[in-house]
Amino acid sequence: MANNEEKKMMRNSIVVIVLFVLLPFYCFFQSSTAAAFSVVSFPGQSDSPLIANFTYTPKDIVVNQLVSFYDHSSGPVAFWFWDFGDGATANATVKGEANKTHVYTAVGDYPVGLTVFDGSGGQGNSSFYETLIGVRRINTTLSLNMPDSGSQGGSFSLTAVLKDEYEAPVDGALVSFFVVDGQNESSVGFGLTDSLGRVSISYTPPGSGVFQVRAVFDGTDVYAEASSDVKALRVGYDLVPFAVLASVLVLVMSGVLAYVRLKRRGEEKEESSPEKAEEEEE
Repeated sequence: MANNEEKKMMRNSIVVIVLFVLLPFYCFFQSSTAAAFSVVSFPGQSDSPLIANFTYTPKDIVVNQLVSFYDHSSGPVAFWFWDFGDGATANATVKGEANKTHVYTAVGDYPVGLTVFDGSGGQGNSSFYETLIGVRRINTTLSLNMPDSGSQGGSFSLTAVLKDEYEAPVDGALVSFFVVDGQNESSVGFGLTDSLGRVSISYTPPGSGVFQVRAVFDGTDVYAEASSDVKALRVGYDLVPFAVLASVLVLVMSGVLAYVRLKRRGEEKEESSPEKAEEEEE
């Protein structure tokens, strides 16, 4: 009986020893297996969230300018869908083609949106990002060149030069010329700019006086309006004959004055001579 008890105690001791020996190996095996399975994920799942985002350049956009859109989305993106807000769209299926460019042909504010999906073909989970971008007309400057003065009845050349904000000439733009009288303006001509941005007209004032002239560009869908500075044109009679007459008068007056001086000197000499003094004594 005692031998049986001893054998039973011995078996229990062996089992305990075996468990203590095998337990560390079991724990190591379980942790390795768990770690191996943690690396593997089911299709369409990821630890990072799906977030759509983008930027664009330039920030100040004008009509017909190329705009670049840069994708900054994160997460398991498999499909990109762009909506440029003017009816145009684009998509991509690989990261290398996610960046896009677009040209806006009209002024306005456009809601640009990017939707990303974690499934191919726009399937699965999605994320959306949108921002409003403004597109403006190209600014212009208009300069006016003309004479400062002239004679009555003559014709004067008025020339305007139209350039955009990049100092490039604007071709084919309609420019009008006006004479300003207080709050009123009267048109004196118009024309289209050439490849150098220039347009010229011939203007004959209706009389003499000072005429205030300016040039105006009313703008288009692409270019903003512009106006030149007001310049004064002084118109009067031809001054050449008057200058000649004035010169003749000056010469005549000079001759008269010289004659008067000579005559006075002669009289003074006669009065102071000795013979004249003796005659006065007798």
